[in-house]
Amino acid sequence: MPCRLYARAVVRGGPLELEPDEIERRVEVRMNRQRLLTGPDRPQLWAIIDEAALRRVMGGPEVRRAQLRHLERSAHGRTTLQILPFGIGPHPGTTGPFIVLGFPEATEVDVVYMETIGREPVGGQARGGEAVQDRLRSPARSAQMTREIC
Repeated sequence: MPCRLYARAVVRGGPLELEPDEIERRVEVRMNRQRLLTGPDRPQLWAIIDEAALRRVMGGPEVRRAQLRHLERSAHGRTTLQILPFGIGPHPGTTGPFIVLGFPEATEVDVVYMETIGREPVGGQARGGEAVQDRLRSPARSAQMTREIC
């Protein structure tokens, strides 16, 4: 859920050296994908973000503040945002980011999706993904914590 400035800083600072037009193309893809979360038929999103990701300065202090405001504004309706505080220590999410894609139909199998550097995205049946997600939800705090971090 990046704001435009933050998305640009992330793409620019990523593992690949990209031309300016490719950076902008990738930022635009992220912004278009994010629009799916604003429509009347938007999916439910429950994001649990490690406090370290919020404290890392990407693109400078102004970009960081813009991103924190954006996250705070985004946490409403079908979008839930929780912050996993430093104080909980090691947790199941330390192996890296993942997404559990759940489907409303009982016949559909939930899927875990992970992106990796230098490889194609990895996906498979959720099996343990939901349990990990549940273990992360309980110690995580609400989006209000972003105000404290600002």
